[in-house]
Amino acid sequence: MHIVHVASEMAPIAKVGGLADAVTGLAKAQQKRNHVSVILPKYSLLSLDAKEIRLDMQFPCEKKRISYDVRVFHTEIEKIPVYLIETSPLLDHFYEQKIYLGTKRDSERFIYFCKTVAEYLIRKNQEIDVLHLHDWHSALMAPLVKEVYLSLKVLVKSVALSIHNLAYTGKFSLSDLEEIHYPLTHTECFSSKGFFFTYYSLMRGGLGLCDALVTVSPGYAKEILTKKYACGFVDLLEKRRDSISGILNGIDEELWDPEKDLLIPHRFPKNASLDEILLAKRNNKRALQKRLGLQEEGRPLIVCISRLADQKNPELMKNGLIFATKQFAQGILLGTSPLKKKQAHFEKLAKTYEHHPHLRFIPLFSNELSRWLYAAADFLFMPSKFEPCGLTQMIAMKYACVPIVHHIGGLKDTIFDPRYEKDSKKVNGFYFTKSSFSIAKETINYALDVWKKDRCKTLIENGMSASYSWDAPAKKYEAIYKQIVAKNRPLEK
Repeated sequence: MHIVHVASEMAPIAKVGGLADAVTGLAKAQQKRNHVSVILPKYSLLSLDAKEIRLDMQFPCEKKRISYDVRVFHTEIEKIPVYLIETSPLLDHFYEQKIYLGTKRDSERFIYFCKTVAEYLIRKNQEIDVLHLHDWHSALMAPLVKEVYLSLKVLVKSVALSIHNLAYTGKFSLSDLEEIHYPLTHTECFSSKGFFFTYYSLMRGGLGLCDALVTVSPGYAKEILTKKYACGFVDLLEKRRDSISGILNGIDEELWDPEKDLLIPHRFPKNASLDEILLAKRNNKRALQKRLGLQEEGRPLIVCISRLADQKNPELMKNGLIFATKQFAQGILLGTSPLKKKQAHFEKLAKTYEHHPHLRFIPLFSNELSRWLYAAADFLFMPSKFEPCGLTQMIAMKYACVPIVHHIGGLKDTIFDPRYEKDSKKVNGFYFTKSSFSIAKETINYALDVWKKDRCKTLIENGMSASYSWDAPAKKYEAIYKQIVAKNRPLEK
């Protein structure tokens, strides 16, 4: 099949969170059996050598009744064909050193991005079996294909939407659509009724018009049908229930491999016994303790590796780690916040605890240090308020680190607690069922007690041996693609 992904992120060149990893991981797995490409904005922050890209097409595109030149460049990322949409510098859409600005301008930027993608695909004039959209940033493509560009509707056989995080809905004003000459007779699909007003959401347009809706875990597929997690779309999602599927994300097991990871101090020996792996972990822990100035004692190490967004529950991370250090453990938090006040709060914590013998707050992003933490830690603490999938817990298990999580979304689908799971071959971590400090600390205490009694080995072995590659998810996506392509196939005369 000919599959085209349209997204705002793609690892490693344009990454904020798990969306980037998912787009790359899925496209790589699909490419083994299909013709796959990815379209995303040409952000100025992309560090691509001029020799690695070539101009694919240039054409005029209107906004505010003025015609601007759009250039489309072609390159390859992880051997995947990637097309980068560059809008005019006069529009200043993707010239900041950020993927997301966190302002109302984000909607304007991605609305114009979708318009330029539609214009590009029409000029490219290639049949597409599945146009696969990712979150609100590309959701406008569904109405453009289904209702606005009739020539594009002929080229695109079906449209799928991956819901990575429904909490981000892409609210916008109708003036943003008027600027790209979108016919206002086709805006009903975006409208949601508030208490006192009507608001417009790009995600709603995708939810209503895509042929298939796929959440990034089975657990999240069930949750978005409840009022608590539907983010205001419960009426629409209930109508689309039969179109919703949940497919658990994978991880790139070549990228996250402690046997080959050149960034960690002590790699796990190939075909090693569990005792040899645990020895490598102890050596990694000593190296990390020395690097961060922590006391080198026989304490279990609990880490948090996360964006410090409200969804991830940073206050519970903080309180959980402080509590753990009072219970004969060490704790490290690594991550940044998109909110200035929250970032300042954790920078202050970093100074407060910079000389503590067992606790560190590190308010920055570091791929290298995150790998050290995975390779050294005994436990990963992940108390998310909601979690559509979660990749961190899968990565942690590959590095012989046992997750302690909130029993929600994709964490439900991946973490199995020996207190509740009868199958000893599945148990791989611990979970708590309510997102509160009083409940979480009971599970932390239990996990520390299991560690003291040297009873974590089964959990570690099960976690390391499980497969979280993208091969199985890619096949499930392909089955959905075949269904929607067949459903939309025109009748023969």
